[in-house]
Amino acid sequence: MTVDVRKTLTDAGYIAVGVGVLGMQQIQERSREIQTKMAAGGSPLHAVGDQTNDLRLKVKAGLDRATEAAQGFGAQVAESAKPMVLDLAERSAALPQPITSAVAPALKLAKNLVGA
Repeated sequence: MTVDVRKTLTDAGYIAVGVGVLGMQQIQERSREIQTKMAAGGSPLHAVGDQTNDLRLKVKAGLDRATEAAQGFGAQVAESAKPMVLDLAERSAALPQPITSAVAPALKLAKNLVGA
């Protein structure tokens, strides 16, 4: 099974952004609910502040969890790809010099990505 590190990390980033978008939508929805209650003579202003603060904390916690998950996933992918990158580096050393020189920058980048 081949692992495309760039695609995997991009997907993880998209997931983190998606969680952020969902959180922002939740904030907007709650804001509308609060505005409706306020217009109808509902809860006092301090209760709105408390609700908003609680919602912010929930969104932040969700984003923190998503960030940790994305970072963990990226580290897991890098660890899985590391043996393949090292094997490729070994195999490229046996190739003729012009080819070795041509692939050296890509191998250097791959090694940096997987921490080799």
